[in-house]
Amino acid sequence: EPDPRYQEAVDVMKTVDMSKVDILIIMYDSTDYNNGTPSDNPDNAYDVTAFTGGLRISLKNIQETWPYIRIFVMSPTYAQYMDEDGNLHNGTTTDLGNGTLNHYLLKEIDASMDCGVSFIDNYFGTINEDNYKEYMRDYMHVNQAGREKLADRIAAIINATTGTANATEEVKKIATGVIGSCEEEGVAEFLKERFQN
Repeated sequence: EPDPRYQEAVDVMKTVDMSKVDILIIMYDSTDYNNGTPSDNPDNAYDVTAFTGGLRISLKNIQETWPYIRIFVMSPTYAQYMDEDGNLHNGTTTDLGNGTLNHYLLKEIDASMDCGVSFIDNYFGTINEDNYKEYMRDYMHVNQAGREKLADRIAAIINATTGTANATEEVKKIATGVIGSCEEEGVAEFLKERFQN
């Protein structure tokens, strides 16, 4: 029996007008690591029973269906493994038979680069071994503060690639587009125009 949350996600996605979507963000947590899913299949990069095979198939399908959408893959955050006795083990150093969580991170980077999509490291760059207690509700799931920290990270990266007319010349040079100035309410006008049509 499929998890009803997946059907709910599919139903929501069916309501989205993908012609108005510029960016798609995909994030994996540590579920595959914790469940012992193989990180990859060296004999078949598109093996959907492997962590990176499912990712590669998904990216390929999205790229073929909506080639104009920029895709960001966000890595898992730091996480732990809980054994059958309830003891927690560090995902950075605990190999459950298919590699440590760091191994999954490296395989996810490889798959993202092979598929030509942007990759954002959350494992070391957002929620890590030093700050996880503040941002996680248990050994592998983020809390509300963690969700906000992840949202801030992706927003900062997206905002760094789109500048306003009154941005510095340095920002304009790296921006993929320039919209109206802040005084002209450029961001609000951009969003209004983008999503009303």
